[in-house]
Amino acid sequence: MWQTGSATDYFDLLYQLRQVMTGRHVATAAVNAAGTGYTVGDVLTVVGGTSTHVATLEVVTITGGGGTGPVGTVRITNAGAYTSDPTPTTANGVTGGTGSSCTIDITVANTGWTEVMESRRALSAVVSAAGNGYNVGDEIEVQGGIGQGVSTNVEKAVFTVATLTGGAGSGVATVTVKAAEEGHYQGLPANPAATLIVTGSGDDACTLTVTYESRLPDDHSVLVLEGAAAGSPDPVQIGFWTYEGTISSLEVRNWGLFGFAQDYDVAALFHNQPGISGGIKITGDDGAMEPSTSLGSVNLPLKGDDGGGTYPLLFYMSVTDRRVMLAVYNETATIKNWVTAYMGFTNQFGTTDEIPYPCVIAGSASKTLTSSLDASTSPVTTSIVHMLSSDVNTLHGPAQMLNPAGTWQKLSNGYLNTSNTFSRTNEWNTVPGGYVNLINNTFRPGYAIIPAQTFDWTEMIDYAISQTPEFELYPSPDTTATKLYVLVPVSVIVGTGAGNDPSHVWYPFGELDGLFWFSYTDAGAGIDALDYMDIGTDRYRVFRQGHRSEPAVDYFVFKEE
Repeated sequence: MWQTGSATDYFDLLYQLRQVMTGRHVATAAVNAAGTGYTVGDVLTVVGGTSTHVATLEVVTITGGGGTGPVGTVRITNAGAYTSDPTPTTANGVTGGTGSSCTIDITVANTGWTEVMESRRALSAVVSAAGNGYNVGDEIEVQGGIGQGVSTNVEKAVFTVATLTGGAGSGVATVTVKAAEEGHYQGLPANPAATLIVTGSGDDACTLTVTYESRLPDDHSVLVLEGAAAGSPDPVQIGFWTYEGTISSLEVRNWGLFGFAQDYDVAALFHNQPGISGGIKITGDDGAMEPSTSLGSVNLPLKGDDGGGTYPLLFYMSVTDRRVMLAVYNETATIKNWVTAYMGFTNQFGTTDEIPYPCVIAGSASKTLTSSLDASTSPVTTSIVHMLSSDVNTLHGPAQMLNPAGTWQKLSNGYLNTSNTFSRTNEWNTVPGGYVNLINNTFRPGYAIIPAQTFDWTEMIDYAISQTPEFELYPSPDTTATKLYVLVPVSVIVGTGAGNDPSHVWYPFGELDGLFWFSYTDAGAGIDALDYMDIGTDRYRVFRQGHRSEPAVDYFVFKEE
């Protein structure tokens, strides 16, 4: 399922990600009535239903010759996010384009993702039991639930007594939520909820039936989603924790990305979950974060405040029931750059018994307080297909994977040393694929993603062929390209043993589903982010490597599905 859109900030982006991943979407679209007067490239909008994102289609071909005509075929350009299905599904009277009277047969499906936990605040409450001894202005605190801080039940919702059932010292009739004290829950209190007096002298017998918000709050958000992962013995669970911080007086606003080796326990705090991926310690009731000393953090740097302006976040999302891939475009007054994430299962090469839970969590920064403004034409702490670690504490990242032993494993392409070259002495120097150099047969063990920077095409593919190829694959709209592009699946390679010993074994673990890489060495001429490649009816969308600004010569590609 493919969806694009725009978010106002990083809270809104997380809200929209939830809506897209848990909503229903248009899964197939075929022409019912062709209509007349349409043009290739016309955008058609599916009608009906209730949605946060509306499905759109592109006219791919027309019939009858000429520049306009009846619609021949369409492709889904945005799958939509629906809480009630668009209708009708047969002969849907799509709108838009240069023609008229086209209708489309569609099917609507679930994505396979459900919400496990989402942080919420109290909006209002009605009194279930009045109690006695209260006065107008008394403050009562809701009991129960699981809060979001370090201790249990932090940030409880507080209500103010607005009216009484009788005179002073009687029961509570109505309440209003106290501003800035709406609570912050990852597990909601059961209704009717008990209360305790905070200010006043009531008997604590008042109970409330509380209504909580249905979307993420705007100060600190936590979200956990579960994908069905059809064919696997277990579902996949991924988590998001939003946070802010300051580096050199610069406000940064980021996501922390997480995976879970065991089922999420709704009775436990987020950061205390059994089997949660490593790399970040969550400290304080405000959800502040700091890097650990073991694994590199997995983060998505979504905003740096370079003057207080409000800038949109454009997003491109590919979702299956096994994983989500996300590319986000940050544009501020001073910089334009991309950040990316891959969260979920790989397409493992072993059986589900051998590799039962092949989860990869990858972002675009291995330092917690990384700003989107750090990006440059040279990578900072980069992306899922170009992972370097230049941190003085040798933190690895920005990716982790759950290995067959059931523990989280650092995952990187290489180690960037102080001379800005790949260190050949670090065992995690894996460029590409376990660091196998086919020229001199040297080797480095470890878990790695290939390919990566300094990848030499001559090590893998001789593209300087003498014959004319059957077809050339190039990003549109570069229709005059003469370079032959090869989409290389981004794969995880597992090495065993230690040291530079060609006798030690390495083997492929799996591919990151729908993710590809290619390199264009001509300074990026003719290629830009959001160009695409068409192979048959499949479209592959080109992006910068992540946490990098223009220009760049290495690219990764999402399959639009």
